[in-house]
Amino acid sequence: MYVFVAPSNSKPPTIKGAPHTVPTQLPSRTMRKIEQQMLQAIANRRDWRSNNTEVQCVTFPHGGEDIDRVYVKLHGSTIAIITPNEVYAYDCGWQTTTTKSRLNALLHEFCDVGIYQKNHIWYSYKQSDEQKFEPNSRQVFPRTR
Repeated sequence: MYVFVAPSNSKPPTIKGAPHTVPTQLPSRTMRKIEQQMLQAIANRRDWRSNNTEVQCVTFPHGGEDIDRVYVKLHGSTIAIITPNEVYAYDCGWQTTTTKSRLNALLHEFCDVGIYQKNHIWYSYKQSDEQKFEPNSRQVFPRTR
């Protein structure tokens, strides 16, 4: 559930020329308990699983250095790969409320980016910049923390 912080008598800001209202800032959000646990497992670099969500932390040698990756899975499908510099986000062909919620928890935490849906189409946004999130596509976001 997303709650835009704005006075109740004002409309969300719009961008001229945009076909619809685009958020200009990340909304504050109430995070689900499973998403809090998911983020805690990532922060602690430990494998974790609860119901339909799984975190796998992997380190492997490559070219004389160790490569760190964290894989986040939903119903067995990898929806995100977290590296030290980027987050790769996937919908795996399932643009569902649950997939969007898990991705938003990750993207808000690591990239200051969010995903919203308008007329059954997903968009990723950061401040006033938006990009269509095509089904079955991979989006790459630079990490901000």
